[in-house]
Amino acid sequence: DSAGHGSHVAGTVTTNGIGVASVAPGAKLLNARVFSAANSGPFAAIIDGMAWCGANGADVVNMSLGGVITKPFSAGTLALQAVLTERIAGLRGAGAPVIVSAGNGNSWFDPAAP
Repeated sequence: DSAGHGSHVAGTVTTNGIGVASVAPGAKLLNARVFSAANSGPFAAIIDGMAWCGANGADVVNMSLGGVITKPFSAGTLALQAVLTERIAGLRGAGAPVIVSAGNGNSWFDPAAP
């Protein structure tokens, strides 16, 4: 990724075994890039990325995203929240916990909140 953030987060989970400790050194990663090289993109890309992870057998879905949605919430924003909530419930129902980093980009929107 152009900013190196996704690679940094992935390196916390697992490594190539050279010089850096990780929390799950034997883990294998599925990488789903949902943002452009400019580190931005639509919510539809996030939703599609979560679907891809589920379809490809992810045991855990971790998202390190940021963004700001301004209040008052539009009908479109509420509809997106409903779709994100449904997608996350589906992943959780299949046994894949969904983890989302809090505070990236001063974001208030947490798609993994129950």
